[in-house]
Amino acid sequence: MAFYATDGKWNDGLNVQCIAPHCADDEISLMLRISFPVFCMAIFSFLGWFFFIIFAGVGLPSLPVDLINIYRTRPLPMDKASYVELKRKIGDRAIRIEEFAEKLKQEELNSVGKKTSRKLKKLMKVNYNKLELAAHKLKRDFLHLETAYVLKGGNPIWYWSVLLFGIVGGSISLFWVLHICLYMLPTPPYFPLINNLLLGLNVDGFNLFSTACFTFFAFWLLMCVIKGNFRVGLRIPLLMRIYPMENGNTLMNSFLVNTWLICICSFTVVQFCAMAFWPLV
Repeated sequence: MAFYATDGKWNDGLNVQCIAPHCADDEISLMLRISFPVFCMAIFSFLGWFFFIIFAGVGLPSLPVDLINIYRTRPLPMDKASYVELKRKIGDRAIRIEEFAEKLKQEELNSVGKKTSRKLKKLMKVNYNKLELAAHKLKRDFLHLETAYVLKGGNPIWYWSVLLFGIVGGSISLFWVLHICLYMLPTPPYFPLINNLLLGLNVDGFNLFSTACFTFFAFWLLMCVIKGNFRVGLRIPLLMRIYPMENGNTLMNSFLVNTWLICICSFTVVQFCAMAFWPLV
């Protein structure tokens, strides 16, 4: 059966016309010959859906919340007396962390050549994770303290910009969630939320505002995927995290693996946007 378009409508050759997108009940199978690059993009997009669902689900709420928390926990200017007192407390924490590290070192040396139980190995691993977390928090608090006293709290424009970006980003994340629930999941769709926004910004002969809005929505979705990748990473459930992205402690192989994950998810982001804004794209 052949279908052809006439003035925005579709005709099946039997004088039965319909208006898009509900044109016909029949399903049509087309055999298309595609090139190898297009085939690779399709495979990457298929694989990316497994990571996209997790990364986007985590990143959509966590990215704006983290941006707002950066403003909430920003270093504030302090006097010298407060600086000295807090620096003394950080020094005490550093001593306790060093003592804890020495204790773990001695326990590991004592277990060399001995058969240790699985419970003891698990306990040692938990203690090492606690040590690493305590050292990371200590370093973060020290930099926070130095910024508060030496730099008088840092650049306020930066923190206000982060707060504004977090509020705007939170609104965009909310729009994405509502658009998915109202337009993409139901059959038929209830309400094309973002589509109506883009159409409202479109001006005949001048598509700058609608194009910029579309770009910002798609870019924010990609940023949420990257945030979810940093938060979740490639994990084995209930066991361990493989190739973590850690500030100041990321190996080159971790960079490469996570870059590949983001590149694979980028194909899925493009496909997701095409599905979300259909028939606008």
